[in-house]
This record gives sequence, structure tokens and C-alpha cells, in this order.
Amino acid sequence: MMTTLKTINNLINSARRDRLASCNAIQVLLDDLKDKSYSYNYKIDEIRCLSHLFFIHLKAIELAHFYSNIAVIDCTYNLNVSSAKDIR
Repeated sequence: MMTTLKTINNLINSARRDRLASCNAIQVLLDDLKDKSYSYNYKIDEIRCLSHLFFIHLKAIELAHFYSNIAVIDCTYNLNVSSAKDIR
């Protein structure tokens, strides 16, 4: 049997749906961060919604200690193509 890209995508999407069926998306994200060696912190507001999330890979912390005079911050979440041109 030949495996196609469509078959692989279907398996991935099925596993994702199964995972989200048992937890909410934020809990799945926090579990992934923990499983993949990220340090993270978050805040929940008064109506129990996620209001802040900070995460960093442990290797990035190690590199930050070694190269302490350099800081790179990626703030490109939810940018569209036209506004991305402004930050180049």
C-alpha cells in the first residue's frame, strides 16, 4: 500500500481531533510546552480566560546566558503580509 500525503495529513488531523476532544486547546498547548522542554508562565484573568502567555525553550535560556548581550524578540504573531513589510 502506498502512503500519500493526504493519508498522512488525515492521520495527523485525526490524532489532533482526538486530543482536543479530551482537553481544551489551551491545556493541550501547555501540555505540549511541558513535554517539549519549554519553560512557561501564564496569567488567568478574573473570568478565567488566558490573558498572558510567555514561553521559552530551555536551550534558548542557556544561549541567553552565554550570549547575554544579544536579545531577539519575535513579535510577529497575527501579522498580515502588508503590515509585515513595515517591520523589515
